[in-house]
Amino acid sequence: MMRVTLALKNIGIDPIYWKVWWDALHEDYDPKVLLDSLSPNQLECKHWLIDNLPLDELRKFNNLNIHLYAGWFGYPLIDMLLEKLDINKITNIDCDNSAIALSRKYTALKNLDHKVFFREHKVEEPLNDGSNKDKDVRLVINTSSEHMPDLPELIKNKNYKDRCIFALQSNNMEYVDDHINCSTNLDNFIEKSKLTKIFFADSFKMKNGYDRYTVIGNHE
Repeated sequence: MMRVTLALKNIGIDPIYWKVWWDALHEDYDPKVLLDSLSPNQLECKHWLIDNLPLDELRKFNNLNIHLYAGWFGYPLIDMLLEKLDINKITNIDCDNSAIALSRKYTALKNLDHKVFFREHKVEEPLNDGSNKDKDVRLVINTSSEHMPDLPELIKNKNYKDRCIFALQSNNMEYVDDHINCSTNLDNFIEKSKLTKIFFADSFKMKNGYDRYTVIGNHE
């Protein structure tokens, strides 16, 4: 096994990702979906968000607890966050049980069960029990805003503190069937978020010609 792990590392493949994908393919996961989770566009967008997080604000919190909205497989975003931030707890919230199952496998193989948690339900449902309750969360990340209602609707029944930071991404790819809530431009996305203090807001042109937006702020 050690020889296999070394061989994979030598050709630039993370052995844990390989193990998770190998098992997933034998459980009839769609290989195109697996590949898309590590596509250049996915990686670029997530790096862009993390590179612009307000680190000075986040360092003010003694325990940095994070919620991922519709976090999909969770990784590689969780890996990127752990490299950048001193995180106490992070919870991947997704109603897709197959995505959560894969996220659990990654977490177990990486020995992160003490830090990474999961909730298999809609993101707008309150988390008032168990690990990483709404009231204890200091950063909420949603890289899939185009798939769900606007932030005010998502958090109206939640118990986040005013200083909780929201890092949001969306796009204007309205032709995609399950994109139910695209934004026409960056200003439109900012307006729909109803954040009152903006730490970062920008857009960039993706290779497919459409725009990707990132907005980071809070309700202070």
